[in-house]
Amino acid sequence: MKAAIYDVKGKKKGEMTLPKVFSTPKRPDLVKRAFLAALTARIQKWGAERLAGQRTTGEGRGTGHGMARVKRVKAGPFRSGRGKRAYGPKFRSFPAAGVAVFAPQVRGGRRAHPPKQEKNLAEGINKKERQKAVRSAIASTIDKELVLSRGHKFEIGLPIIMEDSIQEIAKVKQAREVLDALKLSEELNRIKQRSIRAGKGKSRGRKYRKKTGPLFIVSEDKGLSKAVKNLGLEVARTDQLNAEILSPGAHGARLVIWTESAIKSLGA
Repeated sequence: MKAAIYDVKGKKKGEMTLPKVFSTPKRPDLVKRAFLAALTARIQKWGAERLAGQRTTGEGRGTGHGMARVKRVKAGPFRSGRGKRAYGPKFRSFPAAGVAVFAPQVRGGRRAHPPKQEKNLAEGINKKERQKAVRSAIASTIDKELVLSRGHKFEIGLPIIMEDSIQEIAKVKQAREVLDALKLSEELNRIKQRSIRAGKGKSRGRKYRKKTGPLFIVSEDKGLSKAVKNLGLEVARTDQLNAEILSPGAHGARLVIWTESAIKSLGA
């Protein structure tokens, strides 16, 4: 299978034969597994402190007292029952005598089933499965129907292969001119749109949802990432490819702009 090579002015420069990786059978199930493995590997573990709600003394009074059978603070010096009932880090005082402690349903008690820090939250995937998922994701980038189903807007045929001089572009104006020459102006307007997120995420530093734009895959980044950053685009080297970059959200294929040397490195 051959594909056209374009220069920075959007004109055909020549043709090249695509490597065998682009004919890999599509496996969306493996792509999703590899995506979740990459996503969950970055989760920071969290959990409750082991002694939370148990930093006090108490003993059960048994039955026959007309009260709940939970552990209570024993009476003693400084614990006559008339002192402060508020306790904890803020007050730095002990609970008064007779106050229930330890149990999950009492004030200041432990949690019933807190999250455990030792729990493994990462999704596992075999090495060969991950490699096959990446190859499948690469092959999906030249499927026009899949790329269009993600919402990308383009008129040029796939795959889009550029000459290596595009790697040296370092200004936003030059990058925009190249994208306009490739008839991707409508795609740039699409990724400018954003919507307000539904739910609590609005108050947690991610108020807006944005569209995912095209991806530049190069063999060497000589300033292109700085040029396209403000346009909402991303740049990745061929040795950085994974299912998360090629298929964001594990849904379909992403619109990818390759360089000639990047295609050759895939064949190698």
